[in-house]
Amino acid sequence: MREFTAGLLTRRVTLDPWERAVTHRDGVVGRDLGPGRYRLPRRTRVVILDVRSRQLVVNAQEILTTDAVSVRVSAVAEVSVADVRAAVTASPDSDAVVYQAIQMALREAITTRTLTEVLADRAAMSSALLTPVQSAATRVGLDVSMVAVRDLTVTQDARAVLAEVALEAQRSKAVLERARAEVAATRAMANAARILADNPALLQLRMAQSPGATVVVNTAIAQPASTVQAG
Repeated sequence: MREFTAGLLTRRVTLDPWERAVTHRDGVVGRDLGPGRYRLPRRTRVVILDVRSRQLVVNAQEILTTDAVSVRVSAVAEVSVADVRAAVTASPDSDAVVYQAIQMALREAITTRTLTEVLADRAAMSSALLTPVQSAATRVGLDVSMVAVRDLTVTQDARAVLAEVALEAQRSKAVLERARAEVAATRAMANAARILADNPALLQLRMAQSPGATVVVNTAIAQPASTVQAG
């Protein structure tokens, strides 16, 4: 935004193709000006705006997720002037209105999500920012075509907590795997005991196959009975 006031010596103003302007004279808003060269009455003040699309960068801020993890997040938006008169008269600083709207939308998006959700789908979070920001921008004559999360980092303290959580998760997983293995082994032993109990011969065979087992072989031969004849 730039301003020009017509005086005794300078009463002409030229607007480039990407510029629009609104005139003021004696405290009254005048007409809108498009590209071209104009001769203006004295004491006419001209507020000139660049209507080309530009980037508005929102600096990083620390926000807590719903699971109380602190993240640093910044954003970027594509902004242009949609209504020159509103952009001049609705607010002394239209960009500041949009900037604050983006900050508020970021807080709303992150404080309602867990860290996992924030990290998993930044595109969805960026999409959620556009509607509230566009609404605020329209009120001050601007158009926001895009809002996106620019940088997203986890703070050092949060990283330490996450590392500890990950370590505990690995420990829990290892304990669970050991427990599963022990349960499986117990079940296998119970099944084997049941089979051996139902089949004693199988138990004897198993014992005979064990290292160091002694096998007793019965070599006794049955003798035929003597026949006694009566005299």
